[in-house]
Amino acid sequence: MSSKSSAIFDELFLSVERLGVEGTIRQLRKTNSISQNTLDSFILEMVCSEFSLKKQDLTKSEDKDPDKRDARLILAHLLYQHTNLSQSKVGLFMNRTKGAISRYVTEVAQLNPKIKQHKDLIVKLDRLENEVEILKNKIH
Repeated sequence: MSSKSSAIFDELFLSVERLGVEGTIRQLRKTNSISQNTLDSFILEMVCSEFSLKKQDLTKSEDKDPDKRDARLILAHLLYQHTNLSQSKVGLFMNRTKGAISRYVTEVAQLNPKIKQHKDLIVKLDRLENEVEILKNKIH
């Protein structure tokens, strides 16, 4: 089996473990019917899935939980870097101030792979960025 096919099956297996069969099928259907207009929503769903969180955990909650904060960092970075949204609009999308989004984006840019917590976050970010790039290539 080719390495790409193996990678697809590995990711599919992880998705089924995380989301269950029905959740994985729903996610795949959403992915297949996505358009540029919903890229921001797709990114939100991917981050929620990656961190096993609900949308409101990232867009409504003031919770200081470290996992939720890490997910917010990643979400702000992905939305700012991969959509046409300004930091102000990312802030509106996430129910945060422009200043908070600016701090999140800066913090992601300063992640250090020599620090274990940062390294784990970088791995998640890389995986999500790859998924976003694949989707963007499908759209164009």
